[in-house]
Amino acid sequence: MLILAFWFELSVQYVYAAVLLEETLKLIPVALRIRSGKWIKKLAEPEEMMEPMPA
Repeated sequence: MLILAFWFELSVQYVYAAVLLEETLKLIPVALRIRSGKWIKKLAEPEEMMEPMPA
């Protein structure tokens, strides 16, 4: 976004609009990834499968 501000010498309003557009476009693949459930990893076994702790 700094390219828009300094190289093309756009005003703050246009740079801000470009940032909002970029974040909105990034939201689409992120939402699809979250809905797919592929990002979820099991970090622990379910409680009923765990062995009792020795005393």
